[in-house]
Amino acid sequence: MDTEKNQAGKHYIKEAYRALFDHDFTRAVRAFEKAIQCDPANAAYYFKLSVTYARNQQLALAVQTIEKALNLEPNNEKFILQHKRLSCRRYTEEAVQRLEDGAEEQALVLIERAVALDPLYVRAHYVAAQIYFLRRRYIEARKAARQAVWLDPNSAEAKTLLTRCREKVIAEKKKKGEA
Repeated sequence: MDTEKNQAGKHYIKEAYRALFDHDFTRAVRAFEKAIQCDPANAAYYFKLSVTYARNQQLALAVQTIEKALNLEPNNEKFILQHKRLSCRRYTEEAVQRLEDGAEEQALVLIERAVALDPLYVRAHYVAAQIYFLRRRYIEARKAARQAVWLDPNSAEAKTLLTRCREKVIAEKKKKGEA
């Protein structure tokens, strides 16, 4: 019986990959979910579903699903890394929302958490630079913007923000020198 369920799970995984190849994320999600129903103790199935959710911009579902994989295999480095990356993205999006709501302090806490989780996520550094800039913390803004540009040298918005940060730092130094 277990081998039948395992075989059925593998069949659904193949079906999910075919759907992904066809760029049919809805069908892929259904197939991954069926595979999980066949073998709910298979953490790799949850991981694959999480990746599919993330690629389909369903961040909350991606996080929930990778957490299920981690419950089954808490020491799996690949799952831990996926959880960190997804959590970083989630915190970044929450920080942007808090910033739009005018809650800069909450946004700052979230974005600093995001950067700590995934220091290679360009958007987190860019958002951090924006928040620091708004809070008139220009040196920190410059550092975050510099990191965003270093990670993505083609980001015009990060380059523009970096230039603005540099100008503010220079202006502050001149102001202090005149006092």
